[in-house]
Amino acid sequence: MTMLSDAAVALRDVAEAGSDAPVSESAVHQEQPAEDVSHAPFTLLIDVGARSIRSLLIDGNGTPSGKRQRQEIERPIQPSSVLAAIKKLIPDTTFTQISVCVPGAVKQGVIQASSGLGCSMIDFDLQRELAQAFERPVRVRSKAEWLGLGVVRGEGTELVLTLGKTLGVAVFFDGKLIPNVDLSQQLLRKSKTYQQCICSAARKKLGARKWSRMVRRAMAQLQSLFSPQRIYLYGCEVSALKGKLPDGVEHIEDKQALRTVVSDWDRNPS
Repeated sequence: MTMLSDAAVALRDVAEAGSDAPVSESAVHQEQPAEDVSHAPFTLLIDVGARSIRSLLIDGNGTPSGKRQRQEIERPIQPSSVLAAIKKLIPDTTFTQISVCVPGAVKQGVIQASSGLGCSMIDFDLQRELAQAFERPVRVRSKAEWLGLGVVRGEGTELVLTLGKTLGVAVFFDGKLIPNVDLSQQLLRKSKTYQQCICSAARKKLGARKWSRMVRRAMAQLQSLFSPQRIYLYGCEVSALKGKLPDGVEHIEDKQALRTVVSDWDRNPS
């Protein structure tokens, strides 16, 4: 635990160095006209993947401020290597809060299961470590959970699936998240899980057409199990799907996804 605490202290030092740098009075006057307070507060979005971490600063409208940054995670993946990668992605500009999405199940900021990061991250309180390091509000959720909190309509059962290098699934009932549901590791076909059948690696192995049929099979099975009002799809692999989406299935666009991060803070500021 000592190693993790040291990493957290190092991160905090970086944040403080950026915020305490002296600014001349003339520089302040020059910057003020360009400032648009209607776009505040700024949220630092941290997207933790299986191999790398990406960051993007977004304003209060869910609009990107600057370019997306990317940092590889040093192998083997450990809590300290994840913290070190995040440290390198901290922007020089001011931000108010941090939203972190990770592959797998999360409970109150603690990683419960992760299909992409490995066993070393299980039971790691990433939310607490980052909050202590940066002295800012931090929320750590699965990507599917983040998206669902912003797009579900609160009508019966609704599912959110994220298709990428890893598979994320979140289940909502009447607008409320059913926590700690990790369907990605449940069996879909013979001895293979949902994750193994419909993630990016499966598409590359099967080809787009066969993979698309497998994704439809997965959605049909989920519809049979949950009888959802809607299934929402998001991720880099959605564009590879062949044919029209089934009835009751909707595609979440990137702009809509960014707004969900902001809307979560708007609904629950504390």
